[in-house]
Amino acid sequence: MTGANKSEWDQAFLRIAFDLSKFSKCVSKKVCALIVKDRRIISTGLNGTQSGEVNCNDVFNPNDFDREEHHTWSLLHEQHAEISAISYCIKNNMSIEGATIYCTLQPCFSCAKILIASGIKRVVYSKEYDKAQGSLDVFLNSEIRIEKIELKE
Repeated sequence: MTGANKSEWDQAFLRIAFDLSKFSKCVSKKVCALIVKDRRIISTGLNGTQSGEVNCNDVFNPNDFDREEHHTWSLLHEQHAEISAISYCIKNNMSIEGATIYCTLQPCFSCAKILIASGIKRVVYSKEYDKAQGSLDVFLNSEIRIEKIELKE
């Protein structure tokens, strides 16, 4: 894909993110974030609990759960995919200055604030998140470009 245009690269990275999101153990939303710099994936993150902790699929039945109860549990126990991807870079002393983050789901309000502070310059997401009220407004007053791109089948 060396001769690929920006749109083709965006589609490829989103496709990878959706493929990896299947490994999330969350019963509500399976989310993946990829941090890409110079057309190379430097970090991936899934939503879920810290390694070694109880996952929500151990607590909730994926076929029958209360979404609000799950959301409350999630706020206490899980981290979002964006934070997981950024944390890996911090832990390994990797710069994300000027990078793009590809997210299967629109970043929430809290993640939006962290993304702005992180040095990432572009956010690409594919699906809207109903619990992300106000997150897009956070990006309006920042230097980050945010784009919703539909994944082509």
